[in-house]
Amino acid sequence: MARLTDATHTGEFESARDAGLTVIADFFTRSCVSCRKVEPMLAAVANREGDALAAFRIDAEENRELAVEYDVRGVPTLLLFHRGELMGRKVGFVTAKALRAWVAPYLER
Repeated sequence: MARLTDATHTGEFESARDAGLTVIADFFTRSCVSCRKVEPMLAAVANREGDALAAFRIDAEENRELAVEYDVRGVPTLLLFHRGELMGRKVGFVTAKALRAWVAPYLER
């Protein structure tokens, strides 16, 4: 998946997560400046990794149930899933280089 998918409606996110893909969920809000800075970083990583990585943007205000389920207390919050299991969490701004290093061990080539 070479793009950031809007997961306001969570079906596609849940399908990717449950299918055992490597998935990043980016919880954001429209008013968050740091969230807008993370978006192009995540898009660059998702584009580089192609089908090895599925990346989803989830508006934490519009999808409070999912934000509560994953204990999202601040934005941006990035959650990394591999084979359906939550492997890690990053809160705050993250560079593309740091994102690549974070996901690299979970990418199947």
